[in-house]
Amino acid sequence: MMKDGCISRVGCSVVLLCFLGCSLCTTPSMGQNGTWVEVMVNGPWDYVPDYAAPPAHPRIILIAPASPGHKPPTILAGPNAAGDKSNQPQLWPGLYTLSIDKVRERPQCPGNQPSTVSLYPYRNVSRQNIQDALDGKAVDPTTHKPIPRFAIALPQPCYATSMYESRSKMDDSQIDKQVEMAYTTWVSLHYFVDSDFVDATINGLPVTFDSDGGSYPPSLSIVMASDSTSNDNECDAVSLMSVESSAKLLGLTGHLYAQFPMMLGSGSTIYQTHNYSSKPKCFLPMLGATNSKSLASGAKTGLTAVGSGDCHKAQININNALQ
Repeated sequence: MMKDGCISRVGCSVVLLCFLGCSLCTTPSMGQNGTWVEVMVNGPWDYVPDYAAPPAHPRIILIAPASPGHKPPTILAGPNAAGDKSNQPQLWPGLYTLSIDKVRERPQCPGNQPSTVSLYPYRNVSRQNIQDALDGKAVDPTTHKPIPRFAIALPQPCYATSMYESRSKMDDSQIDKQVEMAYTTWVSLHYFVDSDFVDATINGLPVTFDSDGGSYPPSLSIVMASDSTSNDNECDAVSLMSVESSAKLLGLTGHLYAQFPMMLGSGSTIYQTHNYSSKPKCFLPMLGATNSKSLASGAKTGLTAVGSGDCHKAQININNALQ
């Protein structure tokens, strides 16, 4: 687990590289007939099972709604999923498939490494709700319009590890006296490729795995970054909107709740406290009238936290998709 605290996007690019280096200590080395590679997943993504995948070729699907406060996803070569994405091409809402040539299926992975991620577990999402989200049929219960989403199918990884974690309270019922937990907001998916060269495509177009010239394994980063530059240490409106949007997309409205701790500091030295505000806009029962209005008002005035989207909203493991 990483140390307490939320750091700005500038700080992330420096501090998290140290942890990228540390992750190599637990990554098996290159074999004679293959190599380990990593897919970095940073931002408010959730993991759902790919029920359409054949059992012999299991897959997972990353899914995230297009929501206020976050830029569209970018896919870039290298492990630095916290770097500047301002000049990177962005994905349109839609369905994508990331294919990795000669990748080992999970049961045949070497080493039998266990996953060590602290994703928020949600095990009661219906297959129909998942399919509706993937098919673009999920409807916002407030606007009655389809919810645009990004979905990327990936092979089932050999195992997964946390790169960054933040503390919050999440539950499928009203937040009352729940104990805060450390939840993963940046995951590294580990794959073994039966080749010394990584050949991969997304929807048929080539993508590049790269070690950034260092000793890191060949890596690819999938990033959905916050576009916030303002700073409100009391209320993380961007992450609250992300949780609400995920709840709507997956049919969990009224069944997914979150609260984020207040922060101290400024710039790249912001860190999380263990204190939680009782103000409505910082404690959001999904679609509660008072809170929705407060949140909308806050969003219009830039009432967000530095790095909030990447640092707070937990990635959710739907129906045990990521094992």
